[in-house]
Amino acid sequence: MKILLGAMVALLCSCSNDDDEKPVADPALVYFLVTETDVEHGDSYILPLEKSEDIAEARAIIANKEKKIILAEISNDTNENYSSNRDLLKNRTWSWHIVSFNGFVDTSIEILDGWPTYVEENYSEWVENTKGDGTNGNIGFWNYTLEREVSADELY
Repeated sequence: MKILLGAMVALLCSCSNDDDEKPVADPALVYFLVTETDVEHGDSYILPLEKSEDIAEARAIIANKEKKIILAEISNDTNENYSSNRDLLKNRTWSWHIVSFNGFVDTSIEILDGWPTYVEENYSEWVENTKGDGTNGNIGFWNYTLEREVSADELY
């Protein structure tokens, strides 16, 4: 269930010296808006999915109006262009992005519960507390779930 970092690079940037050109979304990925189930913080994030079975499950979750927690690994690798990890509700871009989707679940451990703005404002601490055996952080926000599929045009 890993989204390869190379795929993320292709997804997130089309390197160009022309400031008028926007990044180009990877056509192999499908994007979903993840929002709060009960609005408290008013933020959101984008979940890119690559595998057909994950995409089908995401679409079923939305169609059935299920509440599922998204487990994912995050990074703020400065070699990335973060334009596609946009908070669509505030039109803001997070400095962190998803590097690996790890599944949809009903519950997660408490240390993974938070919200996008908190992770943004406390990134180093978040990663230190949630990295497990790796070097990247992990998320599993309890009050967030899939809202809808997002077109590539909406990302920029």
